[in-house]
Amino acid sequence: MTHERIDYLFTRCFQRLATPEEQQEFLDLLRKPENKDYAAKLIGDAFDQPKETIDVSGSTARAILEAILRSDGRHSSFPVHAAPSQRFSLFRSPWLKYAAALIILLGAGVYFFLNNNNDKSIAETTQKPAVAQEDIAPGGQKATLTLADGSIILLDSIGKGPLSLQGGVVVEKLDDGQIVYRPADVKSKEILYNTMTTPKGGQYQLKLPDGTAVWLNAASSITYPITFMENTRTVSITGEAYFEVVKDKAKPFIVKTIKDQIVVTGTAFNVNSYADEPVSKTTLVQGEVSINDRALQPGEAYLNGKVIKTDVDQDLAWKNGVFNFDDKKLEEIMRQLSRWYNIDVVYERGIPDMEFFGKMGRDLSLGQVLKALESSGVHFVFEGNRKLLVKP
Repeated sequence: MTHERIDYLFTRCFQRLATPEEQQEFLDLLRKPENKDYAAKLIGDAFDQPKETIDVSGSTARAILEAILRSDGRHSSFPVHAAPSQRFSLFRSPWLKYAAALIILLGAGVYFFLNNNNDKSIAETTQKPAVAQEDIAPGGQKATLTLADGSIILLDSIGKGPLSLQGGVVVEKLDDGQIVYRPADVKSKEILYNTMTTPKGGQYQLKLPDGTAVWLNAASSITYPITFMENTRTVSITGEAYFEVVKDKAKPFIVKTIKDQIVVTGTAFNVNSYADEPVSKTTLVQGEVSINDRALQPGEAYLNGKVIKTDVDQDLAWKNGVFNFDDKKLEEIMRQLSRWYNIDVVYERGIPDMEFFGKMGRDLSLGQVLKALESSGVHFVFEGNRKLLVKP
């Protein structure tokens, strides 16, 4: 009889016919240990996943229920928050028995989960309307290049081709916007430095004189010599950058941040060292890295003096055009949005204690992202042009 009741309530919730009392009853049934296997099989059968990969305990049950309540039956992605090592997304075709989606914004394929620490009822949380938002476009290819003589080039407003000749090196902008350095006939013995800087709402790609590729995230900078003339290849960064370093054991590649010194031979790694972040993190993707004399293995990160295992996909999400908010607090999310959309964020009554799970494209407008976040019960109001007030 209990299993039949679960089936009935599942269908009622999917059809958006369930009363608040029925929603709570369904949630309570999902959480009972004796129903765990049946509920996991029910959801697994609906979404073509082995029941062993589905956890319906604790906050996961609430996330599943909220997803079902928001379902509109369209083909979309359905992320189930399971145990920490078992988070995954389910992709279904329209003809599956139970189609569910968390949030679909203008066909952008946003999917999102919230684990909210407050005790508001499900009906309250899911029925609050989103406040209409001013819209701000996402960031893009924007940067300035400061040359050795102090002159500044606005890279996003200048066409392709040679930009300058410094110390026997030609700086050129390629068709895709990337900046490269090519040696000319005349050689200079003087070490000259350039700095590339991205604003809030900007990112850019650079190829250093040795061929090393660099991606700069928003509100970041890199300072480097236009020719690596010494026995090391040393650059300095602020903010966040991803490197694919050309291998040269005779000339180690060194990255200096405010806190750390990273020594590389040939490898791919990410450095997050924003001044407004409480931690500085270097993630090794492949190759070899030594940070403050601590060695990393691929898949590991150096975080404030400690070597830890890390989620490489999450650490590189920005480079791949994605916001990855898994296990992120609201304050962490808002710092990312502040840099990418060039806004100032303030909180009306302190920072709400919320934890989020899910992914969004960085090509979404700010209005689309905020609309998704508002499903958690938090609200946003613009005060002036670029000041965003967060209201619990």
